[in-house]
Amino acid sequence: MEIDKEKFRRAFPHLAQAREIIDYLERKGRITPEYAEKLRRQLKEKGLRSFGPKKEPGYYFKEAGYI
Repeated sequence: MEIDKEKFRRAFPHLAQAREIIDYLERKGRITPEYAEKLRRQLKEKGLRSFGPKKEPGYYFKEAGYI
């Protein structure tokens, strides 16, 4: 199962968090080792913003109509 790169990047704005989440998803079998390595390589070579622009705090609440 592939994760949504956009949601992933927007949810974890710091590199260390992103690496931890990739490792966690791989350990739990949510992503393949090959896909995890692809994400790590992209993170290292192109940076976190290569996954897309950062969402502002409260974005999902606004989308859901709570704000």
